[in-house]
Amino acid sequence: DKKCDYGCANGKCKENPLAWVPACTGSGCPVVVTDFKNPIAGNTKNGVKKFSSYSCDSSVSEAGPENAYIFKVDEPGTIIVGTTEPSGGDVDVHLLSALDSNKCIARSNTGVSHHADAAGVYYVVVDTYSKDANAGAYNLKITFLPDSGKCGLKKGVMNRINSPSQINMPATGKVVQEAHMV
Repeated sequence: DKKCDYGCANGKCKENPLAWVPACTGSGCPVVVTDFKNPIAGNTKNGVKKFSSYSCDSSVSEAGPENAYIFKVDEPGTIIVGTTEPSGGDVDVHLLSALDSNKCIARSNTGVSHHADAAGVYYVVVDTYSKDANAGAYNLKITFLPDSGKCGLKKGVMNRINSPSQINMPATGKVVQEAHMV
């Protein structure tokens, strides 16, 4: 008659489903994301000032407050992250391999994509550009498209029609100059 903290299955205790989340205390802890279906409402006015620049583009000042998020992917696939801008403000999105500004994978004003070659833990930081006055409310969307399954994205190179150039797959974001060229 054993008590299981996370429920039982086949007479055995289930493991903690969030065991992958590092221990953290205080106001700078990342929000744990386990559902990629819904957008996340956030506000950098409620954030902390931990990072002021990132290794993926140290020339951009991110001196305002930021919010951090942590999530896990269980297999290779493409991570797509996008955010809206606050009314009258300016926030930027950063994808990190650790909660460390030197571990920046990609950054952009509104969205990034990255192919994860293996399962792992990632961080998204929505940071306020330049100064506190640019802080504000935003909506963040984190999407993961696994390489497996019916909707899996294939890796490789795709030849462009009527062009000697190629495009590396999977491709996300703006991949054509004009729609009629697709």
